[in-house]
Amino acid sequence: MPDIMTEEKIKQTLVAAFITAASAADILAVGHSTIYRWINEGRLESLKIPGPGKPTYRIKSSSVRRLLGTVG
Repeated sequence: MPDIMTEEKIKQTLVAAFITAASAADILAVGHSTIYRWINEGRLESLKIPGPGKPTYRIKSSSVRRLLGTVG
């Protein structure tokens, strides 16, 4: 289970327009596989960044805030 982030750390992280999938998982206190499932289901808006290996994702912070119930 991921570590729980403090409220202050969550606020600092969500200032950016996009965050990493790992940060989203920490903020939402879920596993990485849940984040990727939510991306595929459309529950989290993201950008897919192609790379030499597996693609990476950047999650739209407003999507994370929406799931937290703190849109603003």
